[in-house]
Amino acid sequence: MQLSILTGPREGETIEVDRELLIGRSDADLEIEDPELSRRHAAVRPVPGAIEIEDLGSLNGTTVNGERISEPVRLFGGEQVKLGKSTLLARPEAPDPGATVLSEAPPITATVVEAPPTTSSEERVPALRQPEHLQVGPTPEPPDVPMPESAPASAPLQIGPVATLLWGPTAVCLLIILATAVAEVVYFATR
Repeated sequence: MQLSILTGPREGETIEVDRELLIGRSDADLEIEDPELSRRHAAVRPVPGAIEIEDLGSLNGTTVNGERISEPVRLFGGEQVKLGKSTLLARPEAPDPGATVLSEAPPITATVVEAPPTTSSEERVPALRQPEHLQVGPTPEPPDVPMPESAPASAPLQIGPVATLLWGPTAVCLLIILATAVAEVVYFATR
């Protein structure tokens, strides 16, 4: 963050706040020849995403946007700080000219499409069939579950054989993993 001096003895200067800086009339990092400033009037320091200004008990005080401060205040950019006859403007650092500028994301719009009501259990769940060479056992048909009376007609209850169809491949995968683990144990035990 930066402080640009808008009015006062050092008008037109810009100060980079990359460490704690003491502002005052003398013995300060930023000396301003102004009889209304205390020798050690205020301190500014960088904090994540902002700078912080603290009045160090000065006689004439420090104001941020017209309000006198009595404790540290964070400046995020655009705030005016008055110290004696000087007015400072808190400004974010100028962006890197080579940096990518983020564009505003377009608003998300969605269209809700309601499914037409179905009647038979075959229509409720899309046909999902295993190839015959992979079937482990017979796949039971799902029970026909009646729709509760309180449920809206546009949201049919969907129950089907999808979960039962996954047991066969899962069992085959588990057997392969178990056989591989046993083979590795035997192989490394005999070495």
